[in-house]
Amino acid sequence: MKSNSLVVFAVLPLAAMAKTEANWSSNTGGSVGLPIFLGAATLLQVAFLCVGFKKLYGKKSPGSEAKAVALIALAFADFVWALCCFVSCIMTKKQSTFWGGEAGCDGQGYYSTLACFSTMFLTMQITHITHTQVSEGADALPTRGRMVLSSVSIYAFAMLLSAIPFLPSTGGFVYTAEGFCFIDYYDQAINTVFLLSMLVSMSHVWYKTLQTKAALQALQEGKGEKAGAADSNLVVSPNSVFVFAIFFTLYYVCGYPLVIQGYQGVSFANKLQITSGLLAHGAELINPFLYGIFWCKWFMNDGIDGTPAAAGKSVTSSITWGGSDSDAKANVAPNNSIGYSYSVSVV
Repeated sequence: MKSNSLVVFAVLPLAAMAKTEANWSSNTGGSVGLPIFLGAATLLQVAFLCVGFKKLYGKKSPGSEAKAVALIALAFADFVWALCCFVSCIMTKKQSTFWGGEAGCDGQGYYSTLACFSTMFLTMQITHITHTQVSEGADALPTRGRMVLSSVSIYAFAMLLSAIPFLPSTGGFVYTAEGFCFIDYYDQAINTVFLLSMLVSMSHVWYKTLQTKAALQALQEGKGEKAGAADSNLVVSPNSVFVFAIFFTLYYVCGYPLVIQGYQGVSFANKLQITSGLLAHGAELINPFLYGIFWCKWFMNDGIDGTPAAAGKSVTSSITWGGSDSDAKANVAPNNSIGYSYSVSVV
């Protein structure tokens, strides 16, 4: 083990270590399972994008538009990766050799790294606006224009970070021993950037998730400082929000041992790289359900039955937690589930 392998935060090293020994020419087409997996992921991402655009043009309130933009941005980041990998796998299978050769490897390494960075940062964004809505209400969310600017800026920043391996002083993108091209974990520059991105994004997601849970509990109990402004149309258990942070962590959990082994300069554990790749690709299969269905159901309601309150109307709502048999007659759900009722008055 190298004595300086743990010194990763002091400086950003410029010198590259030894590159991995595998070569793209050893790829003979791979299995048929991966193109099927990626094809299904691509179709799900198309559906995810459609949900986002439907929410964008189906809602009229500024808060709903901002949330829809955040949804579309996250879906787009995963869609690009799924589609590019699907095309690459199909062509590689058809030609029985790695499609594009050295240039194809650089391309695959770049768009795969871009997908990782962009989904990390865009997940931070959607987690942040979720907390903002719960704690301060939909009116506190940014406008659609600001959310578009934020999403484009995040994606552009991810593009810049993903281009680091193209610098002459780095190790470049490499073909792994397990069938795909990605960053060279033995290169300390991109390895450090990747590690910091994982640490920052996961810390932010978990911190905001904990804050969101606390805000939901305060809203439930009517104790929040901004309970009057918070979105009382939210019907979700406080603990349910952990599902987003848990899955986000699972997508990148294998990145940590890869980074550590890269710093140590040792051989990677068998099947660790392909496992890491498949878990990251798992976001393309899971996020359409996690965010396209559950997040929308829990956090896209700005008024009655998910439609924004029309101008000139005031909407009040109540959320009752827990209950008894007699509560059922009052439209309150028993067994500690959530019952809610709404009243609308025209001003």
